Amino acid sequence: MRVDIIDNFLPSYQFQQLYNTLLSYDFPWYYYNGILRPPLKGKKEKFQFVHLFYMREEMESIHFPLIEYFIPYLNIDINTLYRIKSNMNPRTFFHRCGGYHTDNQPCSNTAVYYVNTNNGWTHIKGYGKIKSVENRMVIFDSSLLHAGYSCTDENVRVVLNFNY
Repeated sequence: MRVDIIDNFLPSYQFQQLYNTLLSYDFPWYYYNGILRPPLKGKKEKFQFVHLFYMREEMESIHFPLIEYFIPYLNIDINTLYRIKSNMNPRTFFHRCGGYHTDNQPCSNTAVYYVNTNNGWTHIKGYGKIKSVENRMVIFDSSLLHAGYSCTDENVRVVLNFNY
């Protein structure tokens, strides 16, 4: 199966607008007690901050216009779009794996867009490590096992996830 990596995915002015908004002090991030799912009761787990832009034919965020310009670049038919979500993972002392999973929702493609450069990465089983480089997009089949790894060199690692 193919994995496509596209550097400088957005024109610089669109990238800068997105970067400045997502990393601003007033962008609404929401605490999620878990990475892949809510944790089991009484079990201490990893956490992240999320912002849901789009889910199952519904715009979920007033900030959706920021993300809308990805749709033509990804050549997405809006009728096949399942979810767009952003994750903000805080710096950790050691690199931490968020957990291997597939995005086998009712979709066939996953795209991960890296908002900031840091020493975290995405690992796709059978393919390898994709470094977190700002304005980089990686596109792959949703059935591939993959995991995000935290960063140790920046305050946060921020990515956008597209399932379509």
